[in-house]
Amino acid sequence: MRPPCRRTSVRSAGRPRKPIAAGSLRQLGEAHWEFRIARELKSPNKTLWAHWRLKQAERQAWEETLLMAVSRYGGMETVAGVQFLKSLSVFVDPARKERRRIVLTRIVPSVRNFVKDEDNLAFSGKHLFDAMKRVGMISDDTRELLDAPRPTQVVSADGAYLTVIELQRLAYVAPSPSTSTKRRATAAGAGDLYAQSE
Repeated sequence: MRPPCRRTSVRSAGRPRKPIAAGSLRQLGEAHWEFRIARELKSPNKTLWAHWRLKQAERQAWEETLLMAVSRYGGMETVAGVQFLKSLSVFVDPARKERRRIVLTRIVPSVRNFVKDEDNLAFSGKHLFDAMKRVGMISDDTRELLDAPRPTQVVSADGAYLTVIELQRLAYVAPSPSTSTKRRATAAGAGDLYAQSE
């Protein structure tokens, strides 16, 4: 006897997933890369007061697009294929913190699409930087480890949105001593001074 056929309605079928935005990756030099992603680098005003799910979806979309660009660079067509490419210098060494420079360019259809507020423009890379940190392209988005000037804006020739991400390795950062190590060093120094005074 055949099992009963499960009917799918609009509710039970779920929403169709948006396709991953087209993106490409090319190497400009030693540890110097450029992503060209067919996605708009949005003003933070579009997600600032949004539900956390929308913020998470924006970050995840950037993650998928970045990983897909790396996969295609390696000749693969799935995000899972990027695991074979972790040795590329586009990824940071998880064992060592690394300082990187990220230069962003917003390419938009018209001057009307420019982000006018300078603070909003400077903050527009927030979800992108979070995505780059999660996939291992930057160690952290702190000032110590990330050199990110304010994004620039250009009008596109074909009327499409495009985000250009230039990623460059600067230097490895020596780990700062832990608090307990600092205390021991201070105590040892104080002991030496006490011994000298005697």
